[in-house]
Amino acid sequence: MKTIFVTGASRGLGRSIVEEALEQGFRVIAAVRSMSNLLDHENLTYIELDNACDESLTTLASRMPEECSHIDVLIHNAGLMDKSLDFRLSDNVKFGEKLLKVNVLAPIVLTEVLSSYLELSHYARVVNITSGMSSRGLDTHKSALYSASKAAVIKVISDLGYFLDANGIKGCSVGIDPGWMKTDMGGEGAVIHPNTTAKNMLLTLVQLYEGGVYSAAGIKLEYS
Repeated sequence: MKTIFVTGASRGLGRSIVEEALEQGFRVIAAVRSMSNLLDHENLTYIELDNACDESLTTLASRMPEECSHIDVLIHNAGLMDKSLDFRLSDNVKFGEKLLKVNVLAPIVLTEVLSSYLELSHYARVVNITSGMSSRGLDTHKSALYSASKAAVIKVISDLGYFLDANGIKGCSVGIDPGWMKTDMGGEGAVIHPNTTAKNMLLTLVQLYEGGVYSAAGIKLEYS
């Protein structure tokens, strides 16, 4: 049975990915900050993980459930957003540091920490969630740090591909742009239900054998 590990699995897109992955027959390891409001399924295991905490990140491998022998799809879904800060971070530097840690550093650390599980997959996919807000051509000053973090993630995706190659892990590193979703982060006016994104995303991922950034429907994207 193929195994998916997804972070930020308690709500929004993460929860939808868990539900859809179970529907498609995957074993799911769902990482959450708090063991509350959980789903119940024979192929679902929850594990506590705080992407902003060094110890939580670095000790994850030692806390992995025994039933997880390998990871076929690692989805770095957890993220933070700086709504309406408008560059005014002087009074909230700690939040800025936390955002960059969760959005940029944690996916790098977790991929390394879980590399022994990825190595045992026939073909592993390491997935980061991207955003059109990373484009230099958009006015995103109301969420400037989030946009900058997602621009950095584009580079992380490329470098994680090199990491897989350098460590003899057969697979690819990809980014998925989920579009403007109806989640807490998406806010008012969003048009896409996360269940739709999750379904399309998983169908796309199992067919990808080339790194890069894609829409949930599998269209290759170029950011500038």
